[in-house]
Amino acid sequence: MWYKFCSFLRRIFNPSPDRYRVVERICVPGSGIIISHRPEIRILSSDDEKFWLHLTECPEEISGLALATYDAKANTLTISDLTLLEQKVSRVETDLDQTAIGKLMTDMITDGKDTGLLKVWWHSHVTSDVYWSQHQDEVTIQSLKHFGFDFLISIVGNVHGERLCRLDIFEPIHVTLDNVPIRIIHPTNPELRRQIRIDIGEKVELSGGGL
Repeated sequence: MWYKFCSFLRRIFNPSPDRYRVVERICVPGSGIIISHRPEIRILSSDDEKFWLHLTECPEEISGLALATYDAKANTLTISDLTLLEQKVSRVETDLDQTAIGKLMTDMITDGKDTGLLKVWWHSHVTSDVYWSQHQDEVTIQSLKHFGFDFLISIVGNVHGERLCRLDIFEPIHVTLDNVPIRIIHPTNPELRRQIRIDIGEKVELSGGGL
């Protein structure tokens, strides 16, 4: 049964990580992610701004973690709470320190936050192209897998405004979806929405024709 399941997964994904074919609905045990179609990855606009500011304000490579909330009904992963960890960096590398990760998890538990949502690794390539380096990025992704992550969203960007995103599902077999688009979400202030509806109602005369 296990062999048949793994063979089925291999038929779903083309060997090229950015090629993907829709098949029947199935869930990867442990991750809860539906892989019958590529999950949409979203990021809150405030965290998107934090991501780019970290990249542009640091002259060397920099990295951190963030939370990802999965909505099974919508098949979306929403990135939030982007966090910078204590680290030593250079122009060509940034390392995630396991002690710093452990401290972050401890702080999250103290604050009543779910450490199980810690599923995002982001980092900078400064002025270099955005890609997954074999001797640095791939090693980091594997280390987070062994740290207990059942899936991981990885994001790399540079000061030129280029960004690349991938989704790795580690269990029951390692599957990678590369070059995944990120949709920026702009949360609306409920009071602002109410005021705008009032403004439209007072100043706009609708034709009544609908769409």
